[in-house]
Amino acid sequence: MHLRLILWLISLRGRKVTRRPWKELAGVLAHQRSVRWCGLGLMVLLLATWAVISGCPSSNPPAQQQQTTTPPPARRTGGPPAEPGVMRVCLTKATHSADISFDGPLTILGDTDKPLAQGGKLDESTLTISAGSAWRLGGYRVSARRLLLRGLPHGVFHIDGKAYRGDLCFYPSGASDFTAVNLVDMEDYVAGVVTAESYASYPIEALKAQAIIARTYAMFERARSGGDGLYDVTDTTSSQMYGGVKNEIGVGRQVTDATRGLVLVFGPPGQERVFCTFFFSTCGGGTMSVRYFKRDIPEIPPLMGAECPWCRGQSKWVNWEDQSPKFRVVSIPRAEAWARLRKFNPQLPADGRNVRILVDERDRFGRILTVKLVCDTWSQPVVMLGDEVRRAIGASEVPSMLCDMTDTGTALVFRNGHGFGHGVGLCQAGAAGMARAGRPAEVILGHYYPKAMLERAY
Repeated sequence: MHLRLILWLISLRGRKVTRRPWKELAGVLAHQRSVRWCGLGLMVLLLATWAVISGCPSSNPPAQQQQTTTPPPARRTGGPPAEPGVMRVCLTKATHSADISFDGPLTILGDTDKPLAQGGKLDESTLTISAGSAWRLGGYRVSARRLLLRGLPHGVFHIDGKAYRGDLCFYPSGASDFTAVNLVDMEDYVAGVVTAESYASYPIEALKAQAIIARTYAMFERARSGGDGLYDVTDTTSSQMYGGVKNEIGVGRQVTDATRGLVLVFGPPGQERVFCTFFFSTCGGGTMSVRYFKRDIPEIPPLMGAECPWCRGQSKWVNWEDQSPKFRVVSIPRAEAWARLRKFNPQLPADGRNVRILVDERDRFGRILTVKLVCDTWSQPVVMLGDEVRRAIGASEVPSMLCDMTDTGTALVFRNGHGFGHGVGLCQAGAAGMARAGRPAEVILGHYYPKAMLERAY
């Protein structure tokens, strides 16, 4: 009987039970001449065992659907809230004059925080300097090494037709020249960067990602400057484009407010820091490691490159010739190409006729990482970064190093090009593609900056 009961119990595993289990069991026991009380107890025990077995999940559950999106970086909030602080943005260098106006009460300060002059609305007036310290602005005359114009907390200055929040600070750069610096709240700065660096027509999630990396980059540069020098960043692509008030209106302000204080960080637990969140227009298939772009920036996992199928269909720069037929073949006369390389690297010899310019190393996407300059009379070749060659020749002529490069002896020829920009960090066209596919900003950032974490700095 025991064997019969055991076989019946095993048969329940893995099949649909069509009758009530106790009736099935009764049928099994009916073959016995007698059922004792111990048999009844055994039946109860077996019924309980059957209930446990039938309720247990299979040891081989169906495979889960493969994850198709990069998990977002973890959100964390380390330390007490901080203040956004001020960014020092260089607007002009070594200029002779600037036309300035302000709509509200104005305070003029010199080398200290003691006001030198105060007044009401400032109509458009020309600022000049002479003898390195004698400033003239409309009816104001100030003698100081530094000139600071301070308005209302939310007031707007106009300088040479452009509007900026915050304060304006001027430093002499010669007897009659000066440098103009905008002292602006971090969030106002970010709002003025987003659509100066990206398209306002891009999806909101892509622009949120842009706001976060703009803020991260600004905080990195501010920390790196340590308050030394006259400014932290410029308003050009040498840092990141900053357009002031005209770019913060509308979506620029919207995505800045939506991401207020959010930055990307990387590092061991408890030692996370902001890093240099590079970005560029279009990669054409994949991004590259920072070690082949900036020699003074450490190679960390978030800046080691990532595959990018997302920019296709988002930018004509994915294929150069789709942008313009002139990029089908870019040919630079050999003497001119050598002159540009030598201007970038003055240590190269003046005569480059006997030097061969060769592709040295490519990454897995085909981007030229290093270029080798070879001459039979040299003891060893000179190696340049691929992006150094791009910058030396000119980005307007060689948009990217994801291309073929040939030294014909009479010309340096670039063809079959893809992408626009240096290739490190976030691909803006790819971010737009991910956003249009439904990916949120956190996932976009997790894809282009692997292992980075999202942190609220304030």
